[in-house]
Amino acid sequence: MPGALITILKIFGTVLLSLFLILLISIFAILFVPVRYKVRARFGAEDNSKDFHAVIRWLLGIFYLSFSSDMSLTIRIFGIRFIKTDLKSSAKEKDEENKDTDKNKDKKKKKRYKNKKNADSKKKSDHKHGKNKKSSKKKYKFTKESLFELLRSPSLEPGVRSALNDIYIILKEIFPRFMSGNLTFGFDAPDKTGLVYGVLCILHTKLKGSYQITPDFEKEILNGDFTVKGRIFIIIILRSSIRLIFNRDLKKLISHFEIDKENK
Repeated sequence: MPGALITILKIFGTVLLSLFLILLISIFAILFVPVRYKVRARFGAEDNSKDFHAVIRWLLGIFYLSFSSDMSLTIRIFGIRFIKTDLKSSAKEKDEENKDTDKNKDKKKKKRYKNKKNADSKKKSDHKHGKNKKSSKKKYKFTKESLFELLRSPSLEPGVRSALNDIYIILKEIFPRFMSGNLTFGFDAPDKTGLVYGVLCILHTKLKGSYQITPDFEKEILNGDFTVKGRIFIIIILRSSIRLIFNRDLKKLISHFEIDKENK
């Protein structure tokens, strides 16, 4: 009897240990194995065509996701296709269902409109009574001058710098690392074309591969066929996001602004 109990405990312990190791390996893989992506896009100036195809792979292609401009989505795990849908057809079906339910929604909207009138009258009365209870905390309207005024504040400057650094780290991690092909672009205003071309020239140092970007200052155009590739480490995105969420100075900066509802 004791021997059988020991054997059961050994099996139970082995199962628990195996599950713990699987969980640990899964967490390690999610955080430290990069997610790789590839996007190919083609823009035709003559026929005004736009076409793209995006592929996301993880764990040497064990998890595979593809999405195309024709609204087709495919998901495969271990080479087994789990999802293959045409989002266009599903969107049409939803539109037809929405048309059938529009009549019922109109009736509900009328009832909600009556209830909103009563609620608005109550809010106005509460707002009048609440004016006397407001704190003496200074509020700012969201303008460039008020933003720069707060950014110059010595108490908020370290936190704002840390937040901007975390945002830069996230964007840098998502940004592609390889590009090939050619792209010709132009806007209706030459200054916009020059501004975008200047930004692309700065990003040129971060991109590897053979590609050519040509600005057209005379007309509005978008023409080219190019491919971009990149990889994303989840641990870097997660670490920077957590720092942003718990950044007290950033929360203080946001709380200083008063949303001007009249300008919306």
